[in-house]
Amino acid sequence: MERFVPNAIYYYAAPCEIRRMLKETNPTARYLSEQLRIRTEKNARYSLRAFAQNLGISPGELSEVLNGKRKLTFKNGLKISTALGHSPVEAENFLGLIKREWAARAGLVLAEEIQPAELERRILTEDVFHLVSDWTCFAIVNLTETKGFRFDHAFIARRLGITVTEAKLALDRLIRIGLVEVTGKKYSVSRDFILAPEGVPSAAVRKFHTQILEKAGEALVSQSIHERDIAGITFAIDPSDIPGVQKEIHTFIDRLATRLAKAPQQKKTEVYHFETALFRLTSPNTKKPTTAKKDPRS
Repeated sequence: MERFVPNAIYYYAAPCEIRRMLKETNPTARYLSEQLRIRTEKNARYSLRAFAQNLGISPGELSEVLNGKRKLTFKNGLKISTALGHSPVEAENFLGLIKREWAARAGLVLAEEIQPAELERRILTEDVFHLVSDWTCFAIVNLTETKGFRFDHAFIARRLGITVTEAKLALDRLIRIGLVEVTGKKYSVSRDFILAPEGVPSAAVRKFHTQILEKAGEALVSQSIHERDIAGITFAIDPSDIPGVQKEIHTFIDRLATRLAKAPQQKKTEVYHFETALFRLTSPNTKKPTTAKKDPRS
C-alpha cells in the first residue's frame, strides 16, 4: 500500500443521500448532460460533437440520448465508461443505470434491486476514492485554515484555480462523507474524521500523486524560486537500504506536518503541498551472476 499523507486527516462513515438518482426517469441522460456541462464550463468552445467524439459515439446518437429519445446500449455504455475513465465502482453504477432504464422500458422489475444500505456503501466507497484521488478535496480542507476563508464556491474556485463547478462537486463530496459539516447555513470542518490506510484504494493514491506531480511541473514554470523549492539528488544505492531511507522520509514528513499545524491561523494565507519522490531510474537488475565453468581436468 502506498503511503498517503495529504494532511492529518481521519475517516469515518457519515449518512448521505442515496435515493435521488434511482427515482429519476432518465439518469444516464442527466449524468452525461452534467459531464458535458462541466467540460463546456472549462472550455466555452467545447461542443456536443467534440464530447461525442471523445466518448466514441456519433453526435446524433448522443443528442438523442441527452434528449431522452434513445436509450444507451450496453455496448456504448462500456465505451463511454472507459472514455470517462470510470473507476470500477463508477462503471458498475453507470452500467447499472442503463440496465434499469431498459428494464423500465420493458415494464420489468429487476429482481436484484440494490438495497439502500448497499447503495449507500457503494456511494461512500466512490466518494472516498475521489476524496483521495482528487487533489482539490484536501486542498479545500487546508484552505479552510487560511485567513479570510469563506465557504463559497466562487471564492474556493478563485483561490485554487479551478472552475466553480469543480469547487461545488468537491465541497458536496466533503459534505456527503462528513469531513465538512453543515448546520443550517453554517459550514465547518469536522475534526473527528478518520481515514484508515486500509480503506484507501491504491489506484486513488496513484491518481492523487500523479495530479500533484503535474501541479509541481506547472509550479516549476509559473512560480518564482522564492515561492517554491524543487530539488533532488541522483545516487547509487544498495536496494536493502531503501526501507531505511523510506522510514527517514516518513519521519521527516510527520515532524513537518506536526510543526506546521501549530502555526496560528491568522498568519496562514496560502496552501502548499510537499511531495517526495523516491524511485528507481535503472531497469531491474535480474541477471544472475555467471560462474566460471569448472575444468574437468582439475
